[in-house]
Amino acid sequence: MSRKADPLTQRLRELDPVPHLHEDPAAPDELLQTILASDIADSAATPRRIAPRWRRRWVLAPLTAAAAVALVMAVGLPSGGGGDGGTVGALDNVAAAAAAEPPVGDLPYLFLKTRSLTVNTTIADGEAWSVFDTELREEWVSPDGSGHVRTESQPPAFVGPGDRAAWEAAGSPNFLSNGFAGSSSEKEIPTGGFEDASDLPTDPVPLAQQLRHEAEESNSSAPLAARMLELIAEDLRNPAVTPEQRAALYEAAQEIPGIEYLGETSDPTGRPGVAVGIHSSYSGGPTTYSLVYDPASTEVLAYEVRTQDPAAYADSEGPLLTSATVYLASGSAASRPR
Repeated sequence: MSRKADPLTQRLRELDPVPHLHEDPAAPDELLQTILASDIADSAATPRRIAPRWRRRWVLAPLTAAAAVALVMAVGLPSGGGGDGGTVGALDNVAAAAAAEPPVGDLPYLFLKTRSLTVNTTIADGEAWSVFDTELREEWVSPDGSGHVRTESQPPAFVGPGDRAAWEAAGSPNFLSNGFAGSSSEKEIPTGGFEDASDLPTDPVPLAQQLRHEAEESNSSAPLAARMLELIAEDLRNPAVTPEQRAALYEAAQEIPGIEYLGETSDPTGRPGVAVGIHSSYSGGPTTYSLVYDPASTEVLAYEVRTQDPAAYADSEGPLLTSATVYLASGSAASRPR
């Protein structure tokens, strides 16, 4: 599954040039300081259970142009279910390895660091253009379910020069709520604001049924198969999930209709891994939804949505990564920021 880096992938690799951080249970505070030292202010401009509230969906920024339309790529629910032999073998292997991994360090605070990204498209005055939006998010959760959330968004950037030219041809309208400026925020989450992961079954069959139900009940615009895969990706990166639950999540992925083993690849920041995913033309254009993971560490690296052909709504020569959540680090710590 080798591929030439598209513009959004190249931008992500510029934002996160450091190698992936592998968790060291013996030094969680050192890991936390490493995360903080990565300098959130120099980053760019979106998961579920440490609670369901950690499971976020992409929300497009309000558009101020008179006739702005967000184009959403989606994947359908293929007929049938489960993967082929190669898919089953790959997921069985990583599930067995995940079950053998040690649990997260027994310290009072859990943390998760992600970088989320999307391509957003606006149509106005007969012109269409697309921009990259990226956000770095850091979350800490205490034993009572309270927490702290920090976000940092970088200024939106045009996908290519043709997108800027189209915007200028439309009269350079103000189509972004904050203009071409970044933003940051911090907030405290009150006690009980986060839930634990104790309700995740360790049996993959009832777990797959639960994931399907949650996907059906969600407000996400993505169809069922893609939403199930996204929920699995988010749960795998939840530091509250046990090794047994992580193993069951990889096994449950085999029950997703149309799931395929996609082979060796790299995540948007350049970390090597392998991927499983779904192909669909539900949106009218061939699209792939994929979960990228490291088979050695069993860590999930990213959840991606990528067009299989050049996107008509953006200045891109080849397949375009239209959205992704990149999982940078998670674990436990003795304290959280104040």
